[in-house]
Parts: sequence; structure tokens; C-alpha cells
Amino acid sequence: MPVKHNKYFLLKNTAKAMRLKQTTYEQKLWNKIKRKQLLNVQFYRQKILLNRYIVDFYAPSVKLVVEVDGFHHNLTEHQEYDQLRDQELTAINLTIKRYSNMMVSNNFGHVIKDLHNYIWHKLHDTSISNRN
Repeated sequence: MPVKHNKYFLLKNTAKAMRLKQTTYEQKLWNKIKRKQLLNVQFYRQKILLNRYIVDFYAPSVKLVVEVDGFHHNLTEHQEYDQLRDQELTAINLTIKRYSNMMVSNNFGHVIKDLHNYIWHKLHDTSISNRN
């Protein structure tokens, strides 16, 4: 089996396992955005992007990645990884929204309002760049 195929297979299995073991905070957000509950936009959870990254939530129609970050994202090595990953994802015109576990836990209304506002503006943007 080719190495690239092996890596993708491993990522796919990891993503599946992550869907089964979501954190409390990811589950709270998922319960609010699944089944097109937020402005009729489809979100996917634990989605593989660029054949090497698993993102918490992805809404392709509005080019949005949503991450719910635990404490380990405060570690230097993880911040460097997140920065590199975010650069690669923004290079393909994706927007990354990051919310800490604490934000999801203590200010959930703000998280939903922020996502709602971003999606609404993205869906109603009539600029030439979004007509294609």
C-alpha cells in the first residue's frame, strides 16, 4: 500500500475515533450547528482537509473551519503547529474561528452569535469575488 494512502487511511480512522470521543465542549457546539441549524449551513465534524489535517468542524459552503481549543493549545509546540496549519488553511481561502473550551463553556451565546454573524455576512456578501 502506498505511503500516502496509508497516511490518509490512518487520518480517516483517527477522525472517526475523534467523532466518537468528542469533548464536552465540542459536543455542546456540535449540538447547536449540526443538521443545518445555523442559517441552514451544513457543518461536518472531524473533517480531513488538505489530506493531512483534521479540523473540529468544517462548513464548506462558507469556507469556515471552527476549532474548539483545549488547554494543550496554549503549549508552545502546539501553538506553532496551529499557526502553521492555520497558514496552510487560510492559503486556500478558508477562515479559521478558534474558541477556547472556557469560551464555549462560559460564553456560549457569544460563540453562536459570532458564528451566526460570520455566516450571515458570508452568505449575503454580494462582492464580485464571491459571485464565482
